[in-house]
Amino acid sequence: MKPANYGPVYCALYPQLAEIARKHGWALAIHGSLARDFDLVCIPWTEKPGLPAEVVTEITESFAITTVDEPNVTHHGRERWTLSISFGECAIDLSFMPRLIFPGVKPDAEWRDICEMLEVANAGLSQQNQRFRRQITELSDAEAFIEHLGEQHEFEIWRKKHGVTAALPDSNKTDPVKNA
Repeated sequence: MKPANYGPVYCALYPQLAEIARKHGWALAIHGSLARDFDLVCIPWTEKPGLPAEVVTEITESFAITTVDEPNVTHHGRERWTLSISFGECAIDLSFMPRLIFPGVKPDAEWRDICEMLEVANAGLSQQNQRFRRQITELSDAEAFIEHLGEQHEFEIWRKKHGVTAALPDSNKTDPVKNA
């Protein structure tokens, strides 16, 4: 005999979750074994289905369910959310198939090629954003260093004006202070 799992809990939730999805223009389908988590996929069913975040928000406001992390985009542009049910180790893996940006445009080979190019471009932008973040951090470090040099320069001007031979306290110099 196999150990008991949360399958019955998941099945009991399905009708209410399907109604929320349907209300926002999505069809909800179950896939997977229901043994570890509840794998669901939302398929756009009306001409203009609502945003996936709207569906997830209504689910989390209607039930003791919370989101885990931010959604991510996976194969074929599916937007995937992980939801935690408030007891046990129950979780929902909720995916949304991509919506057509331009209703009425039929997906064909050219359309798929365009989507693939956009996915590649988006991945490139993510890498570029990471490089920009590193450069911004490096620039911030450089600005702090320049500010530190400016402080040293101002101290040098003050020191010469007042005839002091000591360096800044954080410097490695050990010049004695000239007695006045």
